[in-house]
Amino acid sequence: LLSQLGWWLPLLIVASSLPYGLVERHLAFRNWELSQEKSVDRRRMSYATSVSLDHHHAKETRLFGLGPALEARYIDAFTTLHRAMRAYRRKQAVWPLPVIAVGIAGQIAAFSWVVARSSAGSLSAGDVVLYLQALLQLQQMLYYLSYNYSGTYSHMLFFAKLFTFLSLEDNVKIAVNPESPPKQLIVGITFENVSFTYPDGRPALKNVSFTLRSGERVAVVGENGAGKTTLVKLLTRLYDPTAGRILVDGQDLRELDLAAWRRQLSATFQDFGRYHYTVAENIALGESAGTEAARVSAAAERAGFAEVVDTLPEGYAAQLGKQFGGTELSGGQWQKLALARAYYRDAGVLILDEPTASLDPKAEAEVYRQFAELSGGKLTLLITHRLSSVRMADRALVLAGGELVETGSHVELMRQNGLYAEMFRLQAEQFETVG
Repeated sequence: LLSQLGWWLPLLIVASSLPYGLVERHLAFRNWELSQEKSVDRRRMSYATSVSLDHHHAKETRLFGLGPALEARYIDAFTTLHRAMRAYRRKQAVWPLPVIAVGIAGQIAAFSWVVARSSAGSLSAGDVVLYLQALLQLQQMLYYLSYNYSGTYSHMLFFAKLFTFLSLEDNVKIAVNPESPPKQLIVGITFENVSFTYPDGRPALKNVSFTLRSGERVAVVGENGAGKTTLVKLLTRLYDPTAGRILVDGQDLRELDLAAWRRQLSATFQDFGRYHYTVAENIALGESAGTEAARVSAAAERAGFAEVVDTLPEGYAAQLGKQFGGTELSGGQWQKLALARAYYRDAGVLILDEPTASLDPKAEAEVYRQFAELSGGKLTLLITHRLSSVRMADRALVLAGGELVETGSHVELMRQNGLYAEMFRLQAEQFETVG
């Protein structure tokens, strides 16, 4: 419509509106760039808030008077973030003004041309109204287009980060045509010249070889950093070895169906989960078969948690955790519950990573007294610092600096008079009474 009045007229409006779109695009990029630069400050603010309000930190927060220190850290991160955001908002408010002025100038020039044509008698009053409305609508649509373009551009920048994340290679390779793991181990699990180095360059295991025989109870001991937890991570395929291989009844673990293999495992970890669900839901969590009352109570009984359930008015239906107004358990009670969850799962391999770290001596003694019964004939891997518990295992693997340095039963290891015997005597000395 405007080109009928003059071919250059719509080009003038487009040209005078274009700088606004470019400025909006730059500001959208700067906003995204700022969100990346200051993400650490946002996380610091969030962390200081969570530590201040989370009940797990409440005792130390009060005892050590951490409130002012946490508040100062929050304010420091907020000030850094606010300073950057204020500079950005200033640009966001000021930078569009000159380009808007250019747009207004173009609009005034076009209006003046229409008015001049009308004064010369070339346009009627109706034509003037029509063309002026067309000019306004064209520029308004161009501004909307620029605004929406910058918004879409900003979203696409964040999508680019998402796609980068999704394109990251998994550190655990999934087999193209995976094989099913054996339903019941016949030979066992063999670590064959296994080494593992973490992505940051820390070596954790070095050329380790051993076999975990079906139905065997094996303890893994060693000092902190010896590689005990890494061994469990490799067995559960949270990582794959950087050298060597793990064989399950002669099959390479990497060629097995990962989900099916993990269903064959049951574990309680040192940093066990504390789920704010009911007692029954906590015990049966992760079991695809659902919650079976008889199995739940049997698992609680085996883990020594049944006596805790008896103190709860709602029994196995009791809500746990303060987040939903439930009962908060002690550290030892949560660990017993984690043990019950491990026993509930019908799996062929049982992994117990420091299963008594939070238990009192009486509860710990009871767990180890029933150790043979609790393992239920499954291949059981016990990660422990309590060397007295090794007596109940068929044999022990002793790790040091990521290497397997000794193996054998408690009696055999004491006869070898090596690292295990030294650690055992050091622990025993702590309980000797000085006359």
